Amino acid sequence: MPKPASNVLTVGALLGACLMTMWPSLYNQFPLYFSDSAVYISGASVSGIPPWYPLMARALSRFSLWLPLIVSSILTIFVAWCLIARWFLLRLTPMLIVITTTLVLTKLPWVNSLLMPDIYGGLSCAAVLALIGRFDFKPTSIWLLAIIFAGLLFQTASLGIISLMLAVSVIASFAWRNVHSAISIVLASAITIVFSSNLVRFNNLSPNPSAAVIVFNKLVYSGVAQQYLAKNCDRAHFAVCDYLSELIPMQGENGQPFLWKDSSDGKSVANLTLGWSDPSGEYGKLVVDITLQYPLEVVRSALVDTFTLLLAEGEILEKYTDEWPFAGLYASYKEAFERAKQQQSALPQNAVNVVAQFTTGGSALLLAIFAVIGIQRQIILLTLGTWIANATVHATLVGAFPRYQDKVNWLLPLILLATIAEMANYNKKKYKRTSAV
Repeated sequence: MPKPASNVLTVGALLGACLMTMWPSLYNQFPLYFSDSAVYISGASVSGIPPWYPLMARALSRFSLWLPLIVSSILTIFVAWCLIARWFLLRLTPMLIVITTTLVLTKLPWVNSLLMPDIYGGLSCAAVLALIGRFDFKPTSIWLLAIIFAGLLFQTASLGIISLMLAVSVIASFAWRNVHSAISIVLASAITIVFSSNLVRFNNLSPNPSAAVIVFNKLVYSGVAQQYLAKNCDRAHFAVCDYLSELIPMQGENGQPFLWKDSSDGKSVANLTLGWSDPSGEYGKLVVDITLQYPLEVVRSALVDTFTLLLAEGEILEKYTDEWPFAGLYASYKEAFERAKQQQSALPQNAVNVVAQFTTGGSALLLAIFAVIGIQRQIILLTLGTWIANATVHATLVGAFPRYQDKVNWLLPLILLATIAEMANYNKKKYKRTSAV
C-alpha cells in the first residue's frame, strides 16, 4: 500500500487493539473493581501501603477513572508489539492477528480493565523479554526500561521476578551484555527508591512494610504459624499470642481471615497487632523463626501454591453493592458503578476463565515441545521461566491467588502464536521459491 494509507491502517489497527485490551470494562460499562481498588485510587492513607503503589492510578484518576485503563492499554499494545518485533520476523497483519487472538483467548484485557496496578507487573516482565531480544539506546528501548521501572515501583513482587529473569538471561547468554547492565541499573534504582521511601515513611527497611504480615498470613493458612505459637508463646511472648485461640480455626480458611476478618475486639488480628506496618519487626522475626523450624512444611506449601497458580484457574471478581467504596470522592461515577454488570453478577467470568485456562495450559505444553525440538528455544525458555518464576514468587510470599498469575499468563500464547506465525511465513516463502524454480 502507499505509505500514507499504510500509516493510517497501522494507527487504526493499533487503536482498535487498544480498545480490545479494555473490552471487559467497556462491556461492564465501568472499570472492573477489586476490593483494594479504593485504597489505590482514593488517596486514602492506609498503614503499610507503600507510597509508590497508588502513584499512577491516583494521578490519572483525578481526571477520569477511565484514564488509568486508557494509558495502560496503550502501554500494553506497545510492549506486546515490541516483544514480537524484537524476536520474530513478522509483517503488520500477522502481528495484529497474534496480538488480537491473544486478547481474545487470555485474561490480559481483564487485568488491564482492573482499577489496580497489576497490569504493570506483567508489562515489566514482557518489557524485559523484549529488551533481551534486541537492545539499543534508541527511544523505544528507553520506553521499555521506563515501563520496567514503573512495574518495579507499582508491584514490588516484581523486584524478585525481574531479578530472577536477569539471572537466567545472563546464565543463558554465557556473558554479561549491555542489556543486562541497563536492566541492572533500573533494578538497582527501583530498589533504592522503594527501600529508602519505606524507611522514611514506615521506619521499615524492606520492599514492602506489610510483607512480613502477609507472609505470616500464609503461614496461618497452612497451620504452621499456629503450631509454632502453641509451642513458643509461653516462653517468648508475641502480641499475636493473645489471639492464638482465634488463629487456630483459620487454618485452611479462605478469604485471608487473619488480615481482614474482625476478631472479638472488632478489628482483624493483623490490625490489632499493628501487623501492616510491623513497627517492632515482630512479624518479620516470626516468619524467619517459623521457616527455620518448619522448613519442609513451608516448602511444601509453596510448591502446592505454585502448582495451583500454574493451573491458571483465573480470578473471579465479586460484586460490591453494599456502599460507595470511594467515600466522598468520584461521586459522579456512583450511578455508573451501581449499574455496572459486575454489580449485577452478569460478567461472563466462568466462560472466560475456562478458555484462558485451556489456552495457558495448551500453550505451555506446545512451547515446551518447541523448545525441545529447537524452535525459538531461547525466547520460549525465557517465557516459560518467567511464567514459573512469577508463580513461585507469589506462591511463596502470598499464596495461590489467581490474579497474580493472570498478569503473565498471556505471555505464553503470545509467544506461541508468534512462533507459529513465523513458521507459517517461512514455509510460505520457501514454497514460493520452490515454485519459482
